Amino acid sequence: MIISTLILATIIISAYYFIIYEPSQEELTLAKTTKLNELHDLYCGALTTSPNAFLLENQIADAGSPEEIEQINIIRPATKDWKSYHKKSINANCDKYNRTMAVYSNESKNVILPFSEAMKIVNENSAEVLSQIKFEKPNTVSVPILISRLQAGAGLVNVGSVVDIYTNNSYTNESYISNDTNPYIS
Repeated sequence: MIISTLILATIIISAYYFIIYEPSQEELTLAKTTKLNELHDLYCGALTTSPNAFLLENQIADAGSPEEIEQINIIRPATKDWKSYHKKSINANCDKYNRTMAVYSNESKNVILPFSEAMKIVNENSAEVLSQIKFEKPNTVSVPILISRLQAGAGLVNVGSVVDIYTNNSYTNESYISNDTNPYIS
């Protein structure tokens, strides 16, 4: 009688473990991992050691069900933190022309923006976008440019205009060294 009771209890406990407990724990672990990945995607770079990141990580670790994990809002505090960080960064990284340079990490492009446009980008976007941008001081120099009357008369460039100059050099012979110090003016 005692042996059959022990066998029956073992079967019931094993069934509970394998049918109910283990699948729910796997679901909970998957939900925690997904939420932690989302957290680490948003709190990257300069905000990796943010107090809010540690607080959210602890909330995720302490959650007892997938529903609790889903209720943890990561976007709102991350957006607030990124906006605060970027506003300080923009103020610190403006040049004498009141411009800053936005460096997009996922697109590997740099854009020089006026202070107001940079602030507009920060104020209008969420942490998903702001975590992919870094603001730096523009590394530019002023170069006088001589243009023809025809080009100037078209109204495209005026005195004091700020322009970006790009060069396309399709010549690939690396041993070629130009000794020409006169600029090419078209």
